[in-house]
Amino acid sequence: MNYDLRQVIEVARMYHVAKLSQQEICDQLNLSRPKVSRLLRQAEEQGIVRVAVVDPFHDIGTLQKSLIGEFDLRDACVINTVGMTSNQARVQLGKAGADYLSKLLKPHDVLGVAWGTTTLEIAKQMPHYHVEDVKVVSLNGCTYENTMDEGVFDVSRMFGRKLGARLFHLYTPVIVSSIAVKEVYLSDNHTRRTLEYIEYANIALNGIGNFRRESMLYRYGYISEEKRQELERNGAVGNFCSLYYNIDGEAVDEDLNSRTIGISLESMKAKPYSIGVAMGREKVAAILGALRGRFINILITDEETAKALLELNGK
Repeated sequence: MNYDLRQVIEVARMYHVAKLSQQEICDQLNLSRPKVSRLLRQAEEQGIVRVAVVDPFHDIGTLQKSLIGEFDLRDACVINTVGMTSNQARVQLGKAGADYLSKLLKPHDVLGVAWGTTTLEIAKQMPHYHVEDVKVVSLNGCTYENTMDEGVFDVSRMFGRKLGARLFHLYTPVIVSSIAVKEVYLSDNHTRRTLEYIEYANIALNGIGNFRRESMLYRYGYISEEKRQELERNGAVGNFCSLYYNIDGEAVDEDLNSRTIGISLESMKAKPYSIGVAMGREKVAAILGALRGRFINILITDEETAKALLELNGK
């Protein structure tokens, strides 16, 4: 039975737009419940009302495939942080990183970890479980002025405790004043041994630093304001294990990078599993540079950042 089109539209508006219940519509229009139900069904059948189910996970799956294809990645993990505070989003990113790493680790792996707030959050979210003969090694030197919540040593210690792993710390400054000073540190047996384990590491876990004054390297004087401005003029967009690069993934200051103690960008490219975990509009250029430089082959990020990466790379 086809009802008067005006009545079909009126009932559809009351139910779908005004959000009235079917009983309220019955009362206002003096109609029976079965008739209201039939009018609503007819509104759908005639295309007056269209019902769509939006599946956010479908979009995320598409984004993951797009990232893998666009940047020739080994894998990508995209999380949904819509409606979350920055702190809630950071925790969710940490959980995603910890979950991914938990599934990846196997006996006899060597896990290299860089310090930073993101990797510290991953360590916090990591479950306690023992993996046979896993070793954890610091990927870069330390800053001596760090506070406990910034995790220069906390990251590797927490991973080691939760995995029951043997630890190898890099007890050197992250950046030294000259090549000669660096050679002195490298002459130490413990430092050389740790650097060997950095090369052995088959899994590398990193956050991705953007180019801002809030960075630890700048705040603690490892990068002066003059050097920061010079790096900016030379096109630096971010740092990866304290090594600076531009949006195309090219090193922008060979002298500075040569005075940095830890993993090299070339070594990072050779890792079977090089995981970058980062999100945020302010980090899009830094993440894109790391992807283009092939410093990472696995990316863990959020939906908004993934879309911004694909958009910026297409320009």
